[in-house]
Amino acid sequence: MVVSLTREALRDIRTRLWLCIMVIMLSVDALNPIKLIGDVFTFPEETLALVAAAIFTSIVIANGKELTYYAIKIFFKSILNIFFSSIEVCAFLMFLLNYLDILKILNVTDWLTQAHPC
Repeated sequence: MVVSLTREALRDIRTRLWLCIMVIMLSVDALNPIKLIGDVFTFPEETLALVAAAIFTSIVIANGKELTYYAIKIFFKSILNIFFSSIEVCAFLMFLLNYLDILKILNVTDWLTQAHPC
């Protein structure tokens, strides 16, 4: 029996395969790209780690609002799924999640984060 895979399923499989290949490459010294670059250009691997950490930090800072938004959204969804079974609490949290989505769509989050006089 042949199973038809959707694009999302194939994308997930491809992502997992690439992650496995990357783990294998990083675990073998002869295949590790960081060690190979360090050997070719004769500088310590820690230098590349510091550069990568700086780039990672700048990406997190540049996308802080989006990361915070999705972290809060995932937090509320997990609370909704794990702890609450009451209809009233579920309805309130669903309202809050929809409100956050509307704020994101309307770009109101920029207005809310600026200091406005009352």
